[in-house]
Amino acid sequence: MRADRLIRKARKIRALVGASDDLQEPIWRKPKGMHRKTFDRLSQKDQIISAEIDSFIARLLNHHEIATPKL
Repeated sequence: MRADRLIRKARKIRALVGASDDLQEPIWRKPKGMHRKTFDRLSQKDQIISAEIDSFIARLLNHHEIATPKL
């Protein structure tokens, strides 16, 4: 499933920068010894992937609401 891959990718990036596995928490600090450019690139990728995950979940919920008959 697409969401699983996106979540794994985000967690891998977060592990590289030493951030929490919680995708809702922002990446706060650059690890010591990591170049600023590398940190900025990884942080930006994390933000893009998090937005993709949110979008995927929203589409999934919207599809579920449409497919579920109203009582």
